[in-house]
Amino acid sequence: MKPQNSVDIIKITYNNKDITEPNEICNRLNEYYCTIGANLVQSLQPCGQFDFEKFCSYTCKNSIFCSPVSAEEIIKIICKFPNNKAPGRNNIKFEIFKKISSFIVNPLVYICDISYMMGIVTNLLKIAKVVPIYKKGERNLPGNY
Repeated sequence: MKPQNSVDIIKITYNNKDITEPNEICNRLNEYYCTIGANLVQSLQPCGQFDFEKFCSYTCKNSIFCSPVSAEEIIKIICKFPNNKAPGRNNIKFEIFKKISSFIVNPLVYICDISYMMGIVTNLLKIAKVVPIYKKGERNLPGNY
């Protein structure tokens, strides 16, 4: 069942070309969303090499710090998993995670802490499901979602 504000996108106009094939619509929306940042940067006025110092009066070499993960924190997160949702990419139901949480919590703590310390995150955690939500304007323009 689709949410009430869900809209099927049957046509988009991208680079002055009308696209109606569903997979191509998905690819063009993906391309649009992936290039928003780079396009915004190109539209900015050039700035001097040290302009950031106007906004940051001091520097902090190690400004991002992640506290070590605790077993209690992992257990709390697992307990919040909804039982009625579909399993993720691994096809393991959330009910199973809850039942085995006391057995897997320590390896999960270790994996999370090593990931933070090394600054390495598995590519599977870098995948997002992006759902375009229509805002206003012409429905065929990617920027209106």
